[in-house]
Amino acid sequence: TNGIYYAAFETLGAIPQVINLPVEERKVPIFDLTPLVKLQEWSLATFNFTRNADVSYLKTLVNDEYKTIFLKDGKLDESKKNLSYVIRKLDDICNNISLCRGSEIINNNYNELKEILIELKNSNIFIKPMTALIDVIYNKIVNFHNDEINNGFVAVDWCLEHNLYQQAITLLQEVLISKILIDCQLDSSELINREIVT
Repeated sequence: TNGIYYAAFETLGAIPQVINLPVEERKVPIFDLTPLVKLQEWSLATFNFTRNADVSYLKTLVNDEYKTIFLKDGKLDESKKNLSYVIRKLDDICNNISLCRGSEIINNNYNELKEILIELKNSNIFIKPMTALIDVIYNKIVNFHNDEINNGFVAVDWCLEHNLYQQAITLLQEVLISKILIDCQLDSSELINREIVT
């Protein structure tokens, strides 16, 4: 099988001593280091998400786990589908913010995502490293709410937290214009209205 293994040759002693040992006595323990490598990968993916709001590596790791499970079981149960949905939605949110997609940030079904995260937290997650991340993900999106202009302000805070200063400025300008127009009961999608407020 694929993996990283280590033969602890040094347990036999120094090389001059080993040379004098009969071959049948040169047995050493072999350690599977693959779990340590996986732990390191999950740690890096978690860091990329929490520090840089980058879900790409996390998405890759989850997809790799899915492939392994699907090849073994031939099917995915509801909790596995839910976790896949969470990662996809989280990737969408991160992309919407980094690309300043204001309408997608404001008009999103955050409540459904929160509900699924709560369900996952109360279930037995098949990818163990994801168990610790469920609360982290929930806390990242907790201030977003369905179809609210204030999501734009939450996204600005997100940008500042992740050093996305240009995106923060762009989103803040756009959301302020929209907020003023909405508060004045004017159509915030009308270009002329936006120009006047600008």
